[in-house]
Order: sequence, then C-alpha cells, then structure tokens
Amino acid sequence: MTWSPHFRLRSPFLVALTSVLVGLVLLFAELPFLAVSIRHSTIPYEVPPSEYLSVLLGLGLTVYLAPRFTLWELLGSARVSVQATVCSLVVVVVPGIISAASYLTYPAGAQPPLRIVLHFALNVVALGAIAYLCISYFGRYWGSLVFIALYYGMLLLAAEAPRLAIFLPRTVLRVEGEIMAEILWWWLVPLIVAAFATAFCRRALPMLWVENAQ
Repeated sequence: MTWSPHFRLRSPFLVALTSVLVGLVLLFAELPFLAVSIRHSTIPYEVPPSEYLSVLLGLGLTVYLAPRFTLWELLGSARVSVQATVCSLVVVVVPGIISAASYLTYPAGAQPPLRIVLHFALNVVALGAIAYLCISYFGRYWGSLVFIALYYGMLLLAAEAPRLAIFLPRTVLRVEGEIMAEILWWWLVPLIVAAFATAFCRRALPMLWVENAQ
C-alpha cells in the first residue's frame, strides 16, 4: 500500500481557514479572561484568550487530523508516517504562532515584554504537544477528555498552589506578585520530540487499537 485514503491534511484549506479565523478573533474581538479557582476566598487565576483559544484550536486540529482509517494507516507505506509527522507539526506550531500574534492586539506603547508573549506562546506549544500525545495514545474521544482534565488540573494548581505549578509543563506567569516567565526547556523539548516521534513511529494510532490489531 503506497497511499492512505485518509490523507490527514485532506483539507489544508479548512485547517488554514480555521487557524486564520481564530487569529482574527484574537486580533479584533475583546474576549474575557478565563477565571479559574476552587475556593471563593482566593483570587481567581486568569488565563488570557490568547492562550485558551489557541489551546482549543490545537485540540480541535488534533482531533480533526487524527487517523480514522486506522487499519490502512497501520499497514500503509512510509508516506503515512511523513503525513502524520506533518500533522503533528501543524498541531504543535500553528496554535503557538497564533498565540504570539496576539502581541499585535496591544496598542502602541502598551505591548507586553517579548518574553511574556513568548511565555504564553510556548505554553500553547507545550499544551499542543500534550494534546497530540493524549489523542495519539487514547483516541479522539478519550484522549480529548484526558487532555481537558490535565489542562484544567494545571490551571487549578496554578490558582491554588502556584509554587508547585511552576514545575508543570504549563508554566505560570506570576507567583505572589513576582514575574516568573522562565521557559522550561526540560519540559518543552521532550514533549515536542515525543509528539514528533509518536507521529512518525506510531502514526498517531491509538495505543489500545494497535495492541488489539497485533
């Protein structure tokens, strides 16, 4: 078999259109911050729309580009692995670029420091890689639920225990008034490598399905 009937980028136009629409929403719409907190006595942890919209875009692209003709893709040629790797690149990189583009929404003279913009963009990249890994191993439905639970858990930890949250892949920006926008390369690089390796070696096929097929 030399070609997969489900070419994962079967509609590059739709992928590009969805990404552009999300980018336009971030550029021109005044969206609220997402407030996350468990106890009412604590100050809610706020997540900017440049992050949560970009993360939702990454999750949506992952679900859309996930394999559907699993048996064919399992037995397909090396071209299928290349297609899967391209899809993983799209899922990981595109939402991060759109998040960084939100820098353009700030008025002249009020732009945040570049390291803050990079902080949120790389958070989105890391979360995109996690979403890809979740759906690659658990499937579109269970993988989406696992990722949403992980993401919300990270936000809750950032709200309730920010000193612990700084050790998670999604880094927090501010802890007790102190700016902490360090890039956690020891999380970011392995997550990206794992996503690309999963795409190329496993073709993003769900783990239980592959084990049953073997």
